[in-house]
Amino acid sequence: MEKKTLTPVQLWQDFDNYCTPLNVSIVGYEIVNNIAITEYYFTALTAEDGEIRVYAKSFCRPNSINNPTIMFIDEFYPDDNIENVMHFIKLGYTVVSFDYRGIDAKSNLYTHYPNSLDYGNIKNSGEHFNTAKFGIENCSIFLWSKIARRVITFIESLSACDSSRIVSIAHNTGANILWQVAGTDHRLRAIVPVYNTGFSEFNGNISNYSSLDVSAEAERTRWVIGLAVPSYAKFVTCPVLFVGASNSRDYDILSLANTINMLPIDTYRAEIITIGTDKNLDFRARSSIVSLIGNILDDKENYTSPTLTRSVSEGGLFFDISADVRFSTVLKAELHVSYGNAPSALMSWKTINVGMGMDGNGRASIKAFDLNEKITAMVTIVYSNNVILTTELDSFRPADISLGIKKSVKNNRILYERSLGTRAFYLKDKSLLIDPDTITLQSGPLDIVGITSSCKELVCYNIGDIKNKSVDNALQIDCYTPESKTFTIKLTDTNLLDYFAIISITANDEWIKLTLDAQNFKDNDSKPLRTWEFIKAFSFVDAENVIFNNIIWI
Repeated sequence: MEKKTLTPVQLWQDFDNYCTPLNVSIVGYEIVNNIAITEYYFTALTAEDGEIRVYAKSFCRPNSINNPTIMFIDEFYPDDNIENVMHFIKLGYTVVSFDYRGIDAKSNLYTHYPNSLDYGNIKNSGEHFNTAKFGIENCSIFLWSKIARRVITFIESLSACDSSRIVSIAHNTGANILWQVAGTDHRLRAIVPVYNTGFSEFNGNISNYSSLDVSAEAERTRWVIGLAVPSYAKFVTCPVLFVGASNSRDYDILSLANTINMLPIDTYRAEIITIGTDKNLDFRARSSIVSLIGNILDDKENYTSPTLTRSVSEGGLFFDISADVRFSTVLKAELHVSYGNAPSALMSWKTINVGMGMDGNGRASIKAFDLNEKITAMVTIVYSNNVILTTELDSFRPADISLGIKKSVKNNRILYERSLGTRAFYLKDKSLLIDPDTITLQSGPLDIVGITSSCKELVCYNIGDIKNKSVDNALQIDCYTPESKTFTIKLTDTNLLDYFAIISITANDEWIKLTLDAQNFKDNDSKPLRTWEFIKAFSFVDAENVIFNNIIWI
C-alpha cells in the first residue's frame, strides 16, 4: 500500500494544545542560592494503554509572579546548560526545562511513556529515531514536538510565568523540535534555535544523496516534507534568532540561508554565527541573545541584521558592508571568506578586518584565484555593547558576476606564518562559550612572533592545495615552549576521520623544527595515513601555551 506524504499543515491540523488535563504533580522543591527549583510531572498525551507523564523543572526567584519565561529544549538532558539557566534567572526570567529523552539510568526522575509510544524513549526508539519508514506520525521527533507544545500549555499554568512572554531556546535535537513547534504553535514570542537546521542522516553535513535507492529516496522525501526544518520555517511568524557555528558537523551552514529565506518576509530574523568552530560559540552570543530577546519582549525596536553586497570595480572584487548603528557603535567588523567546495564542516576561512565609518558602512576588497571557484562570504559585526551579529551567507562564482575580475596567485605552500594573524586558527573547547581573543600572537626566541592559546585545541583549515602532493612531502612546523611538553597534532580528512601524531618536546630556549611525514600520523586503529590528498584540517591538541610558526609543506 502506497504511503501518503503529509505536509506540516495536514500532520498537525487536528492537534489540540489543550487535549487533556495536565494533572500536575509537584515532586520536588528546594531553594538554592536564592533560586527556587521545582520539579513536576504532568500529563502530555494519553493513549489507550496509558499516559505520557513528562518530567519538568522550573527555576526562578522565590515568590516570582508573571516573569517572562525561557523554555529550554536541550539535547536530551534538561540541565545541560545550567550556567545559562542561572544567567537568565538573574535577569528576572523564569526558566522551564523538560525531559523528552525518557529512560535514564542516572535518575528515577524522567519522562515516562506507555508501551504504545515507547519509541519516545531514546533507548527504545530504534528506527523511529532517524527514519520515516513507520510514517511521520510515528517518528520520535514528531512525538517530542507534540510534548513540547504541551509544555507550553504547562507553562501557561504556572504563576511564575507570563504566558504572553514565552521565548524558547533550543539546542541541537531540541532545535529541530523547536522549528516544528514554532511553525505550528504561535504562542511563542521568539525562538532561538542553536546549531541545528535539521535532523537525521538526511540533514547532516554530508549532502550528496545521489546514491540513494528508490525506496530510500521516497523515505527521504517523506521526511523532508513532513519533518525537515525548511518545511516548517515557512510557517514561523515569531522572531527567529539563529545561533550556530560555521564549521558544525551537525548541520550544513550552506543550507542556513535557504532555511532563513523560507521564513515569511515580515518575520524578524537575526543570525549569530561563530566562525571556524564546530560546537563552540563566541561568548558574546549570550549577551546578544539577551539583548535581542529583551527588545522583543518589551516591544522595542530591534537591530536589523547587517548586510553584505558585492560589486566589481576596475577588475577588483569588493564587498560593501552595512550595519545598524542606531543602538550602539561598531567595535569591530570582520569579513570572512572561504574558497572552493569543501564540506561546510571543513571550510577554510580567511578573515579580513573592515574599517567601518560612524554611519555603519564599510568596504573591503577580496582576491579571486579562479573565476570558476566558488567564494563563500559572511561578515561579523561586533558592537561596543557586546552584541554580535552576522550577515547572511553569500555564495557565488566570480565568473557569474564578471569575466573582467583580475585573478591572483594562491600560495599553497605556506599554511601559517605570523602575517596571517590570529584568525587563521580557531578554538575547540569543552566549554560552550569561548573567547576567540584567547588566541594571541606572542614572541619566542629571537623575538620571532608565533601563534598560541591557553585553550585545549587549536584548529586550522588552511591546508593548501595538496591534491598533487605525494607521500614524499612533509609537514614542517616551528614551535617553542619554555617547558617540556607532550601534545598531539591531529589531521582530519574529507570523511571527518582523524589521524594523530604524538609530539614530545623538551624545554628549550630555541625554536624547535618538527618535520612530519604522512606515516607519522595514525588513525584510532593504528593504521598510518597513506596520502595527504584528502586532509582538510589540522589541530594542535593539549598544546596550551606552545607557540607555533612557519607551518609549511616541504
